[in-house]
Order: sequence, then structure tokens, then C-alpha cells
Amino acid sequence: MPYELRKKQAAKKGPELPSFRPRTRKTPRKSNGAPAPRRTLAVSPATAGAPHASEQPALKRMRTQEPDRISDSIVIVRSGNTIEANRFCSLCANGGTLSVCSKCDGSVCQDCVKPANNIAFTCPNCHDRGPYPHKLTYTSRSRGSTQMLDSSPLCIIAFRLAGSPDDGSAEHVAYQRVYPYFRGNVALITVWFNLEDDGAQIRIAVGDLIDTLTGHDFAQYNRFVVTITTHSDPGRGDLHIVPKNQGSLTVSNLMEFLLPAGLQKILGRGSEKDRNLCVFFTCGAAVKRVSSFEDIRSLEDSGLFAEVIGFTQKDLQPELLSSWFSDLVYSYFVLNYNSSEPVLKNHHVTGSHTGIVSFRNNAIYEYAWVHPTRQPFGKPVVAQCLECGHLNSWTKSLRQGPKSTKKVAPLKDGYDLRCKTHDSQRALHNEGDGGIRNLGERE
Repeated sequence: MPYELRKKQAAKKGPELPSFRPRTRKTPRKSNGAPAPRRTLAVSPATAGAPHASEQPALKRMRTQEPDRISDSIVIVRSGNTIEANRFCSLCANGGTLSVCSKCDGSVCQDCVKPANNIAFTCPNCHDRGPYPHKLTYTSRSRGSTQMLDSSPLCIIAFRLAGSPDDGSAEHVAYQRVYPYFRGNVALITVWFNLEDDGAQIRIAVGDLIDTLTGHDFAQYNRFVVTITTHSDPGRGDLHIVPKNQGSLTVSNLMEFLLPAGLQKILGRGSEKDRNLCVFFTCGAAVKRVSSFEDIRSLEDSGLFAEVIGFTQKDLQPELLSSWFSDLVYSYFVLNYNSSEPVLKNHHVTGSHTGIVSFRNNAIYEYAWVHPTRQPFGKPVVAQCLECGHLNSWTKSLRQGPKSTKKVAPLKDGYDLRCKTHDSQRALHNEGDGGIRNLGERE
């Protein structure tokens, strides 16, 4: 049979369907594992394990970029090229061929979701109800919900009292934590202050900071984290402005130097979705004394920051907060969390060291770490029994009725902590409002 006669009759054309080819972008992947040929390197028996002088120069530790020191008071850490926002998949957090959601402008790689033809692409977060029209191949390995990963430029401004240790600071840890998601879109600017010259030094330093942030390199930065690291006066809550406890100012007075009108204008240049965060790495008097507490609350009322955070520990150790702070910056600005509260659940070390006071949405929230025997109702208990001297011997027990020796259900206002050793009957009575009374020996 001739070839021409074996051809199938052309199908009749139906009505043309509208084309919904999804927007895509191509980004480099963060993980690039692939098969590689195995090699075998033979070690000469005569030289195996023996030290010898190499003719090649020694390897040096490579750094992406040396910090840029504008002056003696300002140091900028920034490296890598700038990248576009939302360049990573919101499911696997990797790069690749990304489909752009038609609703939220987020990105999902085609290894996680195979987009269907002739249907507008929506990510799993934006899908309302009914069967998902695209093929989901991603398998979640965590309990967290998927989030759009935001790579919009972020600037961390760290105000530090001159002489305070900077190596391994919470700000540096946070910068390294979020760098893979931002590259050249994140910068850490450290500003040292010492007001022993009546503020002349900090005026010059903040002026240089304003010139830097209004320049071409930082014109696209609309999201800011501002931290203040200094000591606080235990009696008044004032913040130290001179090293070695030589002077302090009220919180509002210090903010006049650190956040003048020119810098406030820069902090407020973003849109409604661009949020700022402020953290006071100071001892607890700053949030426990009325005047300083009100000054910090007025900072949140100014509208410059979506949230202002302080700490209750009277002897705060900022290095114990590095892990919490780095996760806070990641959650707040990469995942776009609405508050700091969800981050606390995974940071028991931070909670056991200090309570946290959060000023946000015209409200005040205080978070305290709670443990049934070590810190019941958020109030710490001495771990040693004063009667027998044993350590960590407290155990939670049901409260006894006033006229009965039988144990009854604990009252709503608290329970007893009883020493579990045989040679002591000492007990502590825990009140529901957090107070703890020593009841001495039980009869």
C-alpha cells in the first residue's frame, strides 16, 4: 500500500483554548549534587604520613569580601551579587526552573510541582479549595507550613557601645544565617557609639550612615533590623553611653542621637509590606523601670517598627541569644512571619536565660519560660532543698486539703513542690499568680 494511503485523516480543529503558560524564572540551585566518576589516589609508602615541605604555596582561607570600614565608627559587611526577590522555591527552598504564582508572586520549582497546561499557575499556599490542578511531587519532611521565601534587600544596623565585644555577636550570626537566601541583598552595618564628647562622635557616625543608606548601593533597601547593644542602669533603666559605666542617658534621649530625623526617614521609606524590627540587647532594667519602659513603648508607637523587643534578665548575656535572634531574622524577613512569638517555641536555652517583652500592634506581650519544678508559673526556684541540701530534688505533688491528709486534685491557683528525699518533708507552695512561698516542714 502506498505510504500516502496509510496517513491518518487530520483531526478536525476544535475551538482554540486560551493559553496560560506560567511565568517562569531560571535561578541557580543551592544544592548541586550529581554523579561523579570515582577516582583512586595512590599514596607512596615512603612518604605516607610523613611531614614534608611542599613546593606549592600553602592554602589560604578565602573570604568573600573584607569588611568595608567607612570610618573608625562604622563597619559594613556585605558580599556577593544582588539577586531578584523570591528566587527560591517556597517548598524545597532550592533554585532551578521556577513557576511564578499568579496570586502571590511566589515561586515553586518544577521539581516540586509540575504545572498543568492551559491553567493559570497557583502555588499550594494560594490554592483555595477543590482538587489541586497541578501535579505535586514534593514530599514534606517537616511540620512547618510552606512559606514564600522573600529575598528582598535587608539591612541589619547594629548600634554598639564602644568597647563591647563584637566577635560572634548575635548580629553576625544572623547575617550568616540568612546570607544564603539574600547574597548581595543583605548587609550588616555596625555603628559604634561613645558619647563622652557630648555626642559629637555619634553625630558624625550617624551622618555617615545616612549618606551610605541614601547612596546608590543601598537605594533598594527598604527593610531594616535595628539593634542596640549596651548596658542599663539597674535603678533607673537608663542606657549606658560611655564605656566602663561612666555615663548613661534615658532611652528616649539616646534614641535622639541614634535615630535622628534623617535616619527615621530612611527607615520609613518602604511600603506597607516592608516591616522593620528593633531589638534592645540590654539588661532587664530597661523594660522593668517605668520611665524606660514607656520610652521603649513610644518607639513602637512611632510606627517605625512593626515590633520592638526587650529582655527581662537583669544580667543579660547576648551570646546566649544568638541562635534565637538568627532564627528571628530568618522567620521575620525570609518567611515573613507576623511576629516573634512562633520562634520562641524552639529556643528553650533563650527562654531559660531570660524572659522577652514584645511591643507590637499597640499591645505588650511578656513571655516567660515555664517548667513545673524549675520555674513554675515563670518564677525561678532554687534547685537546692534548704532542709536536706539535695540538688534538683523538688517534685510536683497534688495539694492536700486543709483538714485532710489525703491528696486531692490541685487547685487552680497552684500546686506544691515537695522534696522527694526521705529525710526531708520540706515543701514549697506555688501560687497561681507566680508567687512562691516557703512552707517549711509539713506536719
